[in-house]
Amino acid sequence: VSTLVTQVQAQSKIIADAERYFSIRNYEQALPLFEQAIKEGSKDPGVHYKAGLCLQKSPNLNDQVKAIPYLEFALSASKDFPVSTYFDLGELHLKNENIEKAIESYEKYKSLTQADKKAQTQADKAITTARTAITFMSVPRDFKVHSMGGNVNTA
Repeated sequence: VSTLVTQVQAQSKIIADAERYFSIRNYEQALPLFEQAIKEGSKDPGVHYKAGLCLQKSPNLNDQVKAIPYLEFALSASKDFPVSTYFDLGELHLKNENIEKAIESYEKYKSLTQADKKAQTQADKAITTARTAITFMSVPRDFKVHSMGGNVNTA
């Protein structure tokens, strides 16, 4: 029993440290701590949500799309997160070229913001963009890349 108590206390300290970094927008320091808490068994939707936000804020596209499972877990486990998370999830799916899931997320966002005209317009534009992407992706283009010389192509 004392081992379990020690593990819970250690996990609580890790989450508290992660929360501290998260609160000052130091996402690079917060993320590994949130991920450690998740690996150690945390099922707290808030921990998953914040890990997802840390990844979403990354400048690296490959890291951004890693936020998807964290945000999906958080939204499936709790309704306490901002509705805009569904829109953000749609954006991430779009970046990950999973257009159908993007549209699904945008439509969920739209269904939850019916009283907000601005949100409805935003959702409609995003859905249109995603459907346009499906159209363009379904028609392969044949193109060649040519070097324009050293003055145009630089490191």
